Amino acid sequence: MIFEQGWFLHKMNKYAPRGYKFIVSGPDNRITMYAPEFMGEKSPSGPFVSNFSFDMLDSVYGGLLTRRSSHLHQGAMPADYLYNYDLGRPKNVSADEKYNIYRSVIEQYVHTSYRPRSPLMRKNAILIQGLQDANANLPKYLSKRLHNYVNKCTWYAIEKVLSSMPICDMRYYQEQYRNKMREMGIRYGEKFGAMNIEQISFDKRYANLTVKIEELKYDILPRHEKSLARAISRSTPPEKQQQIQVQLDKTRATLADLVAEQRRMEPKAPSSLAQHILSDVFFENGRAVIPKISSNKTRQMLQLLCMRENKIHKK
Repeated sequence: MIFEQGWFLHKMNKYAPRGYKFIVSGPDNRITMYAPEFMGEKSPSGPFVSNFSFDMLDSVYGGLLTRRSSHLHQGAMPADYLYNYDLGRPKNVSADEKYNIYRSVIEQYVHTSYRPRSPLMRKNAILIQGLQDANANLPKYLSKRLHNYVNKCTWYAIEKVLSSMPICDMRYYQEQYRNKMREMGIRYGEKFGAMNIEQISFDKRYANLTVKIEELKYDILPRHEKSLARAISRSTPPEKQQQIQVQLDKTRATLADLVAEQRRMEPKAPSSLAQHILSDVFFENGRAVIPKISSNKTRQMLQLLCMRENKIHKK
């Protein structure tokens, strides 16, 4: 990657719409808009995935950070060369078809020099996320409206970052960031520090529980049961039978406790926060339903206008 993802996304998130953050997903490093409030642990998908990617930035503008040229002023902003595609294109880019596709996408949004504002867009986004969580068909107009908003917000943030510092500084800070990540042995997307240690500890505890449960269930418990049955069949003194019975009861109690703990640790299916925010739309008499959205553009907006948001109380 010519454009360092972690560093660049950190800069982009200064210009993200309220309640959102930019993250990367997919094999082509596509930039997406993630809203923790109504997405929870779910990854952005559908209209929340923009048309822009780091592969695209590398292909169209990577030359601004790699090329030594008398026509390229190192003290200028990368945004000064947004329209000079021949200069921005890296010399080693050979896939003309892919480059032309990327360039045509960028040219549709290159004039987005202001933060887009669209009425009812927050409610629009929550509705689309709720429908995606329900695996329902998305209303065409509201879905395209949201996707266009995501694209404009993403390009606006990209352009603001490219306008934030000279080319020489961007090259320097990206390289510093890349070296520091390499020194720490961290790749983009991995969890940091204590969070990572907690996850490792959790996984280890879950694995140990599985081993202990299998040992108790398939080895120790059957042995105690056979010992008790043998003692009864041989008319062993009651005191000895009682000792074996106590051991058997303890084993069963321990097994039950470990199984209960393992069940508590099992990942739960994430609930749809978006559906609960628009509970009047997605629930009827306590039962989940899929709302009927009109296929007409004007009626879709009227339905959106009439939807009421409910606050989610965090535990």
